[in-house]
Amino acid sequence: MQQVLKESRATLKLAVPIAIGQLSQMLMGIVDSIMIGRIGAVPLAASAFGGSIFNVFFIVGLGILMPVSVLASRAVGGGRFPEAGEYLRHGLMFSVVAGVVQVGVVLWLSGHLLWFGQPPEVVAAVNPFLTLIGISLLPALAYLALRQFAESLGRPWVPVIVVLASVALNVVLNWVFIYGNLGSRAFGLTGAGIATLISRTLGTVVIFLWLRMDAHMRPSWPKRWLATFSGATIREMLDIGLPCSVGLLFETGVFATVTLMIGWIGVVPLAAHQVAI
Repeated sequence: MQQVLKESRATLKLAVPIAIGQLSQMLMGIVDSIMIGRIGAVPLAASAFGGSIFNVFFIVGLGILMPVSVLASRAVGGGRFPEAGEYLRHGLMFSVVAGVVQVGVVLWLSGHLLWFGQPPEVVAAVNPFLTLIGISLLPALAYLALRQFAESLGRPWVPVIVVLASVALNVVLNWVFIYGNLGSRAFGLTGAGIATLISRTLGTVVIFLWLRMDAHMRPSWPKRWLATFSGATIREMLDIGLPCSVGLLFETGVFATVTLMIGWIGVVPLAAHQVAI
């Protein structure tokens, strides 16, 4: 029993901040919905539409980057600290490549949104909000790789603090750009996209610098960022990441499909759905 309690404490010590971090990432979307809802049903419905598209790409990226935590923690457990850094380096490469591809697809989709059968006023309102949150996939995926690495080395609270700070910054920037405060023009829904892009980018920069300066990370921190990437490491990570990505895609695809189907009914049901979730 004593051994069980010891293992349970160690597990909870890692699991609790990870769970808080996951909830905190959802909190940014909730805050956006609350603040966008104050300017009308159409912007709120448009944020639901754009957010459902973004979430599909984000979840695919999350699955692809899951091997960073699995393989880096295995390497650290075996005392192979430089190997853990290689998984971070390859993970960040994955995040850049996947991010560029996904941003390209989002930008292409932004010109073909009528295909989704949403109300015309929602389609007219969703850009450039969708474009901005689409571009934010690049820092968001890089943050995921860094978060996975931090958790694998026993630093789960670092990402939690960073993401909570990002949420707080997002609230302030929403207040500035959505409503037009501190001398800014009121951008409405577009302002929420601007705030999200800035918050995610700064959050990623901060966590990178924080981990770079953490003495605990030093033995595992990559020494050669631009060195040749290993085909064996790429295959090893894809063997784990691709199935995870496909599984998560099917899970979240259901919710995205439901959101789109509700949009076929009209603006008000779609806005109400966004408030409900």
